[in-house]
Amino acid sequence: MREAVRGKGFGTPYGRGVLRATVLLVLLVCLLMLLTMWGCSSPGPDTTPPAAVSDLAVAGTRDSSLTVTWTAPGDDGDRGRAASYDLRYAPAPLPAGWDSATAVDGLAPPRAAGLAETVRVGGLEPHQTYWLALQAADEAGNVSALSNVAQGETGDSTPPGRVTDLRAESLEPHAVVLAFTAPGDDGQEGQAAAYEVRYASVPVTESSWEQATAFEVTQAPQPAGATETIRVEGLTPETTVHLALRAVDDAALAGPVSNEVEVTLPADEVPPGAITDLQVTGTGIFTATLGWTAPGNDGEHGKAEGYEVRYAEEAITEGTWEEATAVPVSLVPKEAGEEEELTLTDLPGDRVLWFAVRATDEAGNEGAVSNGASGFVRREPRTWEIRADGSGDVATVQAGIDTASPGDEVVVYPGTYREHIDFRGKGIYLHSAEGPEGTILDGSATEGSVVIFQSGETREATLEGFTVTGGTGTVVGEGALVVGGGIYCSDSSPTIVRNHIVDNKAGFPLRGGGGGMLIDGSRDTRPFISPIVEDNVFERNRAATNGGGLVIGSADVTIARNTFLGNESIYDGGAVFVMMGEPGTARFIENEFWENVAGDHGGAIEAGQMGYGSAPLQIEGNLFVRNEAHGEDLPSDSGTGGGISMRGWAGSIVNNTFVGNVGTGGAPCTGAAILVCTESLEVFVERNIFAGSEGCAVACRFGAEGTTVRDNIFWNNLPRDVDNPRSCFPFSPAENFFVNPLFCDPAHDDYRVRSDSPALAGPNVI
Repeated sequence: MREAVRGKGFGTPYGRGVLRATVLLVLLVCLLMLLTMWGCSSPGPDTTPPAAVSDLAVAGTRDSSLTVTWTAPGDDGDRGRAASYDLRYAPAPLPAGWDSATAVDGLAPPRAAGLAETVRVGGLEPHQTYWLALQAADEAGNVSALSNVAQGETGDSTPPGRVTDLRAESLEPHAVVLAFTAPGDDGQEGQAAAYEVRYASVPVTESSWEQATAFEVTQAPQPAGATETIRVEGLTPETTVHLALRAVDDAALAGPVSNEVEVTLPADEVPPGAITDLQVTGTGIFTATLGWTAPGNDGEHGKAEGYEVRYAEEAITEGTWEEATAVPVSLVPKEAGEEEELTLTDLPGDRVLWFAVRATDEAGNEGAVSNGASGFVRREPRTWEIRADGSGDVATVQAGIDTASPGDEVVVYPGTYREHIDFRGKGIYLHSAEGPEGTILDGSATEGSVVIFQSGETREATLEGFTVTGGTGTVVGEGALVVGGGIYCSDSSPTIVRNHIVDNKAGFPLRGGGGGMLIDGSRDTRPFISPIVEDNVFERNRAATNGGGLVIGSADVTIARNTFLGNESIYDGGAVFVMMGEPGTARFIENEFWENVAGDHGGAIEAGQMGYGSAPLQIEGNLFVRNEAHGEDLPSDSGTGGGISMRGWAGSIVNNTFVGNVGTGGAPCTGAAILVCTESLEVFVERNIFAGSEGCAVACRFGAEGTTVRDNIFWNNLPRDVDNPRSCFPFSPAENFFVNPLFCDPAHDDYRVRSDSPALAGPNVI
C-alpha cells in the first residue's frame, strides 16, 4: 500500500509532471493579471486638453486693479492638474479682441482640479471697464477652450491729499489771491479734478465747511506739487474773512479741508476800469444802440455797480463830461470782459451825436470817461419829390440828395435830368417813380461820371430805376486814367438795382476802364467793399482800355441777373474786366451777355489777375451769346476767349450756356467760348453747353494743368470742340457729351433747353 501511494507523489515521474503543470498555471495566472493591470499595448500621446473654466468672475475692485477668481480645471478634462494659465484682459469686449488683449504675467502654476484660484490683476486705469478671459494648458501643450468672459470696473477709493500751506498772497477791496501747493488725485500723487473754496466770518473747518459760502472755482488743478493760485472775488471791503479749500478727484472723492486763512480786506478806493471800445452799433429814428466790453468793479476785476451814459453834439472828454446830457440807464452791469449792449431812445434826431460811458461801483468810485463814439440819429424819415419841371420839393436830383437826411426817400418823376450826382455818404433811397425808361440821368453836358459813390456809402444808399447815360468817367491816378463812365463806386458798398446804364464811356482819349461802371476798393479798406449790383442793363458802354461795361477791383461782389448787351473795350473785357491787386472776388450769377466785343481778350468776361488770398471766381448759370474777342495785341496771339478769358484766376465755370461766341486771334483755335491760361490754378469747367463756337469752344494758352473739363455738352463748334495743344490740361472726351442740346427756339434766340434735352438727363443736370 505504501509503495502504491509513494508511486503517485511528487517524487515520481507522475508527481514531477503535476508540479510542473502547477507552476506553469500559476505563472500564466500572474501574467494574465499583469496584462489586465497594464494593458497589452504601448501607451499613446496625451491629446486630452484641460476643461474650459466656466466660473471666471471679478471678486473685487480697487483704483488700478481687479481681483479675479475661478475653479481650477484638471489636466485631462476635470482630472489631474493643468500645467499653466493664459489670463488676458482688454478695455473692449472679448472674445473679439482676444488676440490683442493684454496677458497677465507671473501667474502661479495651477492648483489641483476643483480648487479655487485667485489672482490680482494690477496696473489698470481707474474708472475703466475691463473684460477678462482665460485658457488652461497641460504639459503636452493641449489648450482648453476659452473660459466665460468676466467684466469689471476699476474704482477709486483714495481721496486727494490735504492742502497744508494755504496762504493769502495779495488783498484787494473785493478779492483775495490764495496760494498753495497742489495735492494729488490719490493723496499726494497724480492730479486732482477740481478745487472747492469756501469762506465765512468764522473759522472754516471740517465741521463748519457746509455752512460756509462757496466760491466757484473754474480753473483746473495742476499736477501734485505745483504752486497754485486762486483769486476769490465778491468779498466785502473792510471785513474779516476766513477761507479754506479742498481738492476733489474724478470719482467725486473730496480731500480733507485745508488749513484756514484769516484776512481783513482793505477799504474800496479802487475805481472801475475804463471803457476803451465804446462803439455805436446802430442808429434809428431818435434811437442809438451802443456796445462795449464791461469793465470790472476794481479795475478789470469783478462786476461794476452801474453805468452813466451821456451824449453831446461834439466829442465828450473828462473836461466836458458834466456839460453833456445825461441819459437814464437801468442796465445792470455784466461780469468784467462780457459784452454790453444798450439802446437809447428819445434822442434828438437828424444830427450826429457823440456818446461816452463810465462805470461806477457801490463805494461811489467812478471809472474814467470812455472813448467817444458817434452816429447819425435820424428823425422820422421823409419823402422828397423831384420833378423835371422844378415843381418838386427841390429843383434837382442833387439838391434832393443834399437836402435829405439818412433814411429819407427821394422820388424822381419821369423826365431827363441833365446833371451829375454824388451821394456824399448818405444812406438814402433814391429811385424813380416809374422806372428807367422815362427817368433819365444824362451827364453829357459836362465831363465826369453821372453817379458817384466815393464817401463810404453803405447798402442803405440805393440807386434804383434810372437810365444812366452820357457819362465820360472820373479822372484818377494824377490824370493817367479815366474810369467809371456811368457810375463811379470807390471804397463804397451801395445798392445799385434795376437801372439801364447805356451809352457811357471811359478813358477816351486817355487810358481807362469801366465804361458803364467802376467798382474799386482801396488797399486800406477793410472789410472789402461789397456793393449790390442786380437786375441792371449795361448797354453800348465803351472803355478805351478794359471793361466796356464794368470793371471790378479789390472788392467782394455778386453780379446777379444783369444783362450786358453790346458793350465794347479796346483791349480786354468787352463786358466785364476783373483784376484784383488785393484779395477779393466776384460771383457772376444768372446774367446774360449778348454781343459784347473785346479788341483783345474776354469778349464777355476777362479775369485778368487774382489777388493774393482771393477766393476763386464763381461763374454760374449765365448765358453767353455771340460775344467776340479779336486777340489784336499780337498778330500771333493764340488765345482770345470770346466768352470768358481766364488768364490768372482760379474759379468755377458751371451750368452756363455758350452759343455762337467768336475768337479771331492769330491761331486756328482761340477759345471762342473759354480761354484758360492759369497754369496750376484750379479751374472747373463743368456742366456747361457749348454750341456754335467759332475758334474752338475751349482752348488753352501756355499752361492750364489745373483745369478740369467734364460733364459738358459740345455741339457744332468750329474747327473743333476742344483745343488742347501739348495736353496743357487733362481732358477726356469720355467725360463729356457730344450731342445736340435741343434748345427751345434757337432761331429766335431762345436758348432754354427742351424738356427732352440731354442737358436734363443723368446725374449731372446742366
